[in-house]
Amino acid sequence: MTRTDRPVLDHLVYATRDLSATSADLAARTGIEPSGGGRHDGFGTQNRLASLGGGSYLEIIGPDPAQPQAATPLPYSLHSLDEPRLMGWAVATSDLEGALARARGAGHDPGEIVPMSRTRPGGEMLSWRMTLCEEMPGSNVIPFLIDWGATPADAHPAATSPAGLELVGLRARHPEAARIQVVLDALGVGIRVEEAPQAALEATLATPRGRVVLR
Repeated sequence: MTRTDRPVLDHLVYATRDLSATSADLAARTGIEPSGGGRHDGFGTQNRLASLGGGSYLEIIGPDPAQPQAATPLPYSLHSLDEPRLMGWAVATSDLEGALARARGAGHDPGEIVPMSRTRPGGEMLSWRMTLCEEMPGSNVIPFLIDWGATPADAHPAATSPAGLELVGLRARHPEAARIQVVLDALGVGIRVEEAPQAALEATLATPRGRVVLR
């Protein structure tokens, strides 16, 4: 997939302990039913997706009961979530190493670059590289980095997922807003961090049934 070397929003991560129930709730609230994305083999998770337009998408991620129990804890604290939560976001770049170096230069280590893959419901395999950090500072206010490599544009999840949603606002809050802002500026991400007692992300979606806010 063609991407510039400047990171751009790739997707939002909405985590839940019950993927089916959360997907049904979002469909009722928005009028758009997320499609089955697929399994993350070896990680114990699966997802469902909806396009946000502009080459971005929403990922709803939850445990996959069909997979054996993973050797490592489920990502995004899925085992302990009391309710669905907007847990993170990803920015895509064709210069993953350069973006990683800029983040580290700004005092934040996104983690090592690891290869990832997912099996789509039809059996097709999607592959990408991303940064993976065990501890995501700022409650995931700082995005992780992703490179879809040679994935064709028409195979990217934003192009293959149900359309009808549009991301019209993304807010980030953190008690150390100035420190987090330095990292985001180093990455070239155009979002301002607000000072707040607790770290949080908030996304506003325009939907066929009105605006919906995910937190």
